[in-house]
Amino acid sequence: MGSPLVLDTNAKAEVQILKQSSGYLSTQTKSDGNSVLITNLQFYPGWKVLVDKKSVPALRVNHAFMAAQIPPGEHQIEFKYSPRSFWLGLFVSTCSILIILGCWLSQKIISHQKNRLLQNLSKNQHIENLTLNHP
Repeated sequence: MGSPLVLDTNAKAEVQILKQSSGYLSTQTKSDGNSVLITNLQFYPGWKVLVDKKSVPALRVNHAFMAAQIPPGEHQIEFKYSPRSFWLGLFVSTCSILIILGCWLSQKIISHQKNRLLQNLSKNQHIENLTLNHP
């Protein structure tokens, strides 16, 4: 638990949604006192809240929704969903693809070298047969 919220119950506030998409919400707020911006975004680990590009704690309200404490004045508030599990999955997938490509490429190189060796052996065998058969 963090420190208790100190709200100005008489504060007047305005909120304008600037951009909203899956996993992202950007708003512009204007308030003449401490206030809380409550969203309909589901509170879930992985959400980041930024007030004027500075990270602030995401607050849980009504057991399910996300909010952020807003100081007086004009501010840009951003909610970004960036779960750690996504980045871990991307890292593991990338490593797996690189390993598979490395195995495939090494197999191609080994196969090519093997074919060249067999061709050289075949040429040498042919030369030996010519010299042995030549009087």
